[in-house]
Amino acid sequence: MPKPKVRGITAFIRIDRERWEPQLADTIEKLNASRGIIQSRGYTVESVRICTHPFPDWLRGASRGEALGILRRMDDLAVATPFELCIGPAMRADDDDPAMAQLLAEALETARLLQANLIIAGNDGPHPRAMRAAAELVLHAAAHSPRSQGPFNFTTLACVRPCSPFFPGSWHDGPGGEFAVGLESAGVVEEVFRATAGNAALARQELAAALTTHARAASD
Repeated sequence: MPKPKVRGITAFIRIDRERWEPQLADTIEKLNASRGIIQSRGYTVESVRICTHPFPDWLRGASRGEALGILRRMDDLAVATPFELCIGPAMRADDDDPAMAQLLAEALETARLLQANLIIAGNDGPHPRAMRAAAELVLHAAAHSPRSQGPFNFTTLACVRPCSPFFPGSWHDGPGGEFAVGLESAGVVEEVFRATAGNAALARQELAAALTTHARAASD
């Protein structure tokens, strides 16, 4: 059975605005070491990724110009290295300041590998103010980015748990130091279903075994 491709290895970190450059460099070094280990086991790794805790927290107190400058320098570093970078949600609760969504809209005018999101619903229900902020963000980014590509680096989230490895929907607000590995497993599912020829009970058993094998290979 073919091995699934590793879509991304994601590290979750907490950013200190005063020392974000060495933090990112240290994290990339660890990610590349993880990439080498997983590749040595016969898996193709498409990308390495970093997800920070929500950017409104670590940009608090910065002027608009300073904040945009930091985000654009981060994007430049991601392109040069390269790695994908998600800076988390502009708004998590409906009463959060929509100015952070407006700041993100400006950053997405030129963003290439920098990505972010906005939470429009959670266990507390829908967030109508956040929905409006997200719609305004998309309109601005589309109107002010080359070929209207800005919104492709953004997504809205509803009841998405933290520490997902898939961008731009990844976010976390923990202590940092966590990793996640995202596998493209559709091919594994297809092969199991073909081999088990409609036997649902056997397919369930074989699929669990196959996915467990790959998950252990990627995480041990």
